[in-house]
Amino acid sequence: MARHGVWHRDTQRLLDESDVVICHAGQDVIAEVSARRRPAVIIPRERPHEEELCAAEALRRGAWPALVSWSFPARGWPELLDEARSLDGAAWSSWCDGLGARRFAATLQSLVLA
Repeated sequence: MARHGVWHRDTQRLLDESDVVICHAGQDVIAEVSARRRPAVIIPRERPHEEELCAAEALRRGAWPALVSWSFPARGWPELLDEARSLDGAAWSSWCDGLGARRFAATLQSLVLA
C-alpha cells in the first residue's frame, strides 16, 4: 500500500500494484491511470480554467471505471473503495487505446516523407 507523503520513483509499478487509484482529474494522471487500466476515485481540483471539473464531468457521464467525488469524502471510504474495486479497469480502453505513440510516430513519418 502506498503511503501519503512518500516519494515513489516507479509510479507505473505502484499503479500496477493498486486495486484502486485515488487521484485528481488532471490530464496526465488520468492518462496514466487509463493506460494502466486501473479503476479510480477521481476528486477534481479547482483550477483557473476549470479543466479538471470538465474532465471529471466527462468521466462521470461516460462508461469509464471511475467514480467522481466533487470533494474529498469525510466518511464512507470502505464502501466507495469497494464500489471502485468492482469496476472493470479494461473499460479504460475507450479513453486510452494504447496506440497513441504509434499514431504519433505515423504522423511524424508522414510529415517527414511529405
